[in-house]
Amino acid sequence: MKPSSLKGTLVGAMFMTAVTALLLTGATMTVYEFSAYKQSLARHLASLAQTIAANSSALLVYDDQKVAQEVLSALKSEPAADAACFYDQAGRLYSAYPTNLAAGNFPVFPGPDGLRFSRLYLTIFQPVEEKGARVGTLFIREDLRGIYRRLGIYVSVVVVVMAGSAALALLLSTFFQQRITRPVLALAEVARQISQKKDFSVRADMGVSAEELRLLKEAFNEMLDRIHQRDVALQQAQRQLQQYAADLEARVTERTQSLEETTRQLYDFCYSVAHDLKAPIRAQVAYARLLLDDCGERLGPEGTTYAERIQAAGERQALLVNDLLAHVSLSRSDLPMAAVDLAETAENVRADLRLELERQGAAVDLSGVRGTVMANPASLHLILINLLSNALKFVPRGQQPRVRAWTEPRGEFLRLWVEDNGVGISSQYMDKLFGMFQRLHTREEYPGTGIGLALVKRATERMQGRVGVESQEVQGSRFWVELPAAAPLQNSGTTPDDRVEPIHKMSV
Repeated sequence: MKPSSLKGTLVGAMFMTAVTALLLTGATMTVYEFSAYKQSLARHLASLAQTIAANSSALLVYDDQKVAQEVLSALKSEPAADAACFYDQAGRLYSAYPTNLAAGNFPVFPGPDGLRFSRLYLTIFQPVEEKGARVGTLFIREDLRGIYRRLGIYVSVVVVVMAGSAALALLLSTFFQQRITRPVLALAEVARQISQKKDFSVRADMGVSAEELRLLKEAFNEMLDRIHQRDVALQQAQRQLQQYAADLEARVTERTQSLEETTRQLYDFCYSVAHDLKAPIRAQVAYARLLLDDCGERLGPEGTTYAERIQAAGERQALLVNDLLAHVSLSRSDLPMAAVDLAETAENVRADLRLELERQGAAVDLSGVRGTVMANPASLHLILINLLSNALKFVPRGQQPRVRAWTEPRGEFLRLWVEDNGVGISSQYMDKLFGMFQRLHTREEYPGTGIGLALVKRATERMQGRVGVESQEVQGSRFWVELPAAAPLQNSGTTPDDRVEPIHKMSV
């Protein structure tokens, strides 16, 4: 919609103001005139009825119907009175005017005393009394169409006057708006030139007589002065900022490259150390096992205990080194991505854990796992084996592990849930759960290195995904992993209805 001009807005505003005032004045005068005329007509009819009733009591008492007819015929001098009649004391129609008017035009019985307005008529029932006693009733009806005709003429006159006044108001508005719009339009033209040419040295110079417009011109020019000064200062500051940004970008690039090189060297160092530790740890475990197998009888109970501790410590160190190597490998190498079937990967993980599942008598339901994600097959296998291993591990002693896994679509991602009936996680540990070497239990309660969930988080992030957990203490946990979906997945509806309703939630 095209915006209206200032001229048109001012003319329209002044014209509408004048027309509105004229309409209100005309409407008020019309309503007042109509109301005043109705009141005058009512007073006249009431006075007329009272006069006729006062002079008609004797004819009703003496039953002089001829005189009653003559009295009513006197209403010929009242053009608006089109019907009138007398009722006797019993309420029967006694005499009517005009005589040729059908009886259906008169009320069958007299109504309540007083005046009444209807749409077309004004009626009155006036009691006729003799010495304080009611001897009959006078009825008079006046036609209101005459007042409506008068009202129409009055409205026509008002409309003609209003039309002339509105035309005059339009002419005056058009003339007087120029005194306001001319300097304002000149100011707008200066602003347009500044906007197009970006030249803040232009100044407004138009002759104005009104004090307010003169102040507006001076304020506008003063504003242009300040803008010009700020524009010059801003350009200088912008050049300095660009130079500073270029220097800063170069320094950041240099520092980033240095940090990346340091990080790469650190990962290489960690990988080298961890890799070099594997051989002596394997030897430690192997020699401890040989010592127990070949020399167990000669060691005695105390020596056997020491040898078993050496072997257990070596196995823990081997597990820790393997987890460190896995974490470093995830951080330092590229991960080739491919479309991976989640159900197939989950079944492969179940096969890898078959001996542990049989040892614990665990119940694992993977029927709800379906769909394909974009992932690194080895990293996805690492994620699933850590989540399932934790679900089997962290259960109260003597309790059968029950694990359920399923998938559900989340926009362009696919979310894999792993739910267990384990010991759960307290809310105070949620923010530490996926950190390196973070353990919530002692090694005597639940063995492990504290790296497993850190591996899950790192692997998921490297594959552009997210990981989180929903849990409440003593009532199990639900871990979830979101990865980009390789193909659209329909909602399978396989989410268990009896799973734990979590209180504490966390996602990373």
